[in-house]
Amino acid sequence: MAGITVVDSKKDAKAELYIYINGFKTYDDKLFIIGIDFTVSEFVYYAWRLKDKLNFADTYSDGNVYKIPTKGLNDNIRSFIKDLTDNFINKYLAANPK
Repeated sequence: MAGITVVDSKKDAKAELYIYINGFKTYDDKLFIIGIDFTVSEFVYYAWRLKDKLNFADTYSDGNVYKIPTKGLNDNIRSFIKDLTDNFINKYLAANPK
């Protein structure tokens, strides 16, 4: 466990994690170009509009575009997502020490 609280139901959630994966094959079918976006969104108040209701906003985002051989595509995507997840956890724990 990374020390990040995970809730059982969406109604108790204060943040949501989104992972978007988009890609296409190159013209020769030997490579995939994959874009992965890793985003955390939370309910926030805007400082200039405190009387308004909570707004849902992206509070963390990371990602990249990758060139991946067709063979091993799934393993490579999993590896990239793991790296993005580890990077987020490390930054979260550095900003929120126990």
